[in-house]
Amino acid sequence: MANINWYPGHMTKAKRMMAECLPLIDVAIELVDARIPFSSKNPDIAKMTENKPKFIVLNKSDLSDPEQNKKWLEYYKSTGYTAVLFDSKTKNRAAAVSDIMKKITAVFSEKAQRNAEKGMRGRSLKIMVTGIPNVGKSTFLSRVTNAQPKIANYHFTTLSPNLGVVDTANGGFVIADIPGLIEGASEGIGLGHEFLRHIERTRVLVHIVDAASTEGRDPVDDIHKINKELEAYNPDIAARPQLIAANKIDCIFDDGEENPIDRLKAEFEPKGIKVYPISAVTGQGLKELLYGIKELLDSVPAERIVFEQEFFPEDVLVNENLPFTVERSEEDPEVFLVEGPKIEKMLGYTNLDSEKGFAFFQRFLKEGGILEELEKAGIQEGDTVRMYGFDFDYYK
Repeated sequence: MANINWYPGHMTKAKRMMAECLPLIDVAIELVDARIPFSSKNPDIAKMTENKPKFIVLNKSDLSDPEQNKKWLEYYKSTGYTAVLFDSKTKNRAAAVSDIMKKITAVFSEKAQRNAEKGMRGRSLKIMVTGIPNVGKSTFLSRVTNAQPKIANYHFTTLSPNLGVVDTANGGFVIADIPGLIEGASEGIGLGHEFLRHIERTRVLVHIVDAASTEGRDPVDDIHKINKELEAYNPDIAARPQLIAANKIDCIFDDGEENPIDRLKAEFEPKGIKVYPISAVTGQGLKELLYGIKELLDSVPAERIVFEQEFFPEDVLVNENLPFTVERSEEDPEVFLVEGPKIEKMLGYTNLDSEKGFAFFQRFLKEGGILEELEKAGIQEGDTVRMYGFDFDYYK
């Protein structure tokens, strides 16, 4: 009997990607819709993850019947799952996040102990979140993690800076998520100077550190290393006012050891660097941090600094890898049709009536590969190039 693939292409690709990643992860969490937990469960996921611990999160539980929620929890527990209710949109989700992490950690406690005996302390668990479309995977991830940016293969390194405007009752300011620094950045390691040059534009530095040491890193040591790189790159930057955002306090538990927040305060507050405990997941402490940043900004002289332009939108349009097609018109062999997202975007951004705009248009045709494709298609001098209602005569 023939093996027929009933899935559309994107689903087949998702299954293939899951199969490739499964050997690299510790646990797969399947999200289902708590209103229809059986219908929204993909049986193929259970088959693919049968050798992994079985976790299931009943998301959107705020929209389902509480009594039914209890029954579904019992049902899945009876079939060997660790089952948890979750509401991605509630403001009071700290307890639910903590519950999920405690249950995952409990399953791996023996493995963590074996790793610790081998000297492998602080190894992060690798978790895959799965589920059919629209069960809330993206919202779930945005609530239980604070990671939306692209991450490189270094500790805490965002690949590109992100800007946002913060509004407070005392006024607003622009905050920049500067690509993370690694040891040796001042010597060009990682993206080195690409990262550090962005910091030159800032007036206040906010260190965001993992106060809970979830990856086994020492937040005090991390701050010292970052400041050392700043000092080596430009002492003026290192001398700018600083704050510390001690993140992930939702993951700090009383285990009898020194409180990491107290340790950070003891190390840095005598030096004039205030420590703000926060949780990016639950939102705890964020308001106090933002007001602290604004207060510090107000105390720093606002000197106007002019930098040379570094970003040129026209370069993006030329080099952006968007598709386009070149075809000879069936109605008129002397007319060539050039279409596609690359052409649409260029026409939307370019004023062809201006001298500068038309000069860029000519550059776009040449450097963007359009002229080359036209010549391959057999265009001759005097033929017409048509782009979404714009006609041009072709001459070398």
